[in-house]
Amino acid sequence: MTEAGSIVIDRNGYLDVRSRSAATFDLDARLPDQVFKKPGGDIMGSVAISANVIAVTGPSGRWGCWGERDPEVAVFRGFPNVAARNEWRAQFGPFLDASGALESYLPLAFAGRTVPDKYAATLTANYGFPGGGRP
Repeated sequence: MTEAGSIVIDRNGYLDVRSRSAATFDLDARLPDQVFKKPGGDIMGSVAISANVIAVTGPSGRWGCWGERDPEVAVFRGFPNVAARNEWRAQFGPFLDASGALESYLPLAFAGRTVPDKYAATLTANYGFPGGGRP
């Protein structure tokens, strides 16, 4: 059996991963069709809906998306250049940089409609610079 964090190196490992995935996903479906199986009518069966945190990356490991249910924010990294980032934002946006998020919608996720200073400082330190990282 393939353990979490390990690499699938043989057919049995692949079949194990495929079997576990098939419990949640209709592996023959393609977007825009429904890709999640229906868990006895329970909409919370969707990983993306019921998870507190969701992280997605590709095999290259050069890009990624991390999203959190509370405070309903996601961060992206891996755009090859500013033009690609702006094109993606135009097509799928609107998306904000860290300062824009701190000014507009993040306050709504916190009690008193105020982002705690420590949270804002850490978010800015980690994601407030071009490319989504530290200078």
